[in-house]
Order: sequence, then structure tokens, then C-alpha cells
Amino acid sequence: MRQLSCALNGAEPLLDELRSRLGDGVRVVRAPCMGGCDKAPVVAIGHALHEHATSGSVAAAVAAGAAHPAAPAYPGLDQYRAGGGYGLLRSCLSGARPVEE
Repeated sequence: MRQLSCALNGAEPLLDELRSRLGDGVRVVRAPCMGGCDKAPVVAIGHALHEHATSGSVAAAVAAGAAHPAAPAYPGLDQYRAGGGYGLLRSCLSGARPVEE
């Protein structure tokens, strides 16, 4: 939390608030840029980035154990194919589309 976007969005006071609010059981350290300028201030909780951070939202995320990024709900293979996935490959393998294309 030390880059310009985070600093302009209150990272320094947030850092102090987190240290006092979270106590000795949680390590709070200054970190280099995390690449979330459009969502500043950004805090890393374990391996998860917490965007638009406030002391309350970070405390809640820490209490919930949100230390790993959430995996998106990817479609299964059948659902992907039903939505047109692998259509180009199928047309090439069937000969409907020349390989040169």
C-alpha cells in the first residue's frame, strides 16, 4: 500500500487503522504496488487481493478467513460445447472448413 493511487485513496491512515484494529495476531506490513490502481486502496490478505479496502471490510475478510482468491465458476465441457466451444475445431476436423483457412 505505498503507490500513488493507494496513497491518494487513504492507504497511510488505513495502514495505521489496521495495525490497531487487527492487533498482534495479524501481521500488517507495508507492501509494494499490487496493480489495482483503479480499485485503490488494495490490501493483500494471504494470497487474495482485497479491493476498495476499509478497515471494516479488511477486518471482516480476515475474520472470514478470506486468504485465497475465489475461483470463477467455469462452465463444464458439455456446457462449453453447447455454447459453441470447439466449433472451429469441429468444422476443421469434419472437412467443412478447409485447413488453409
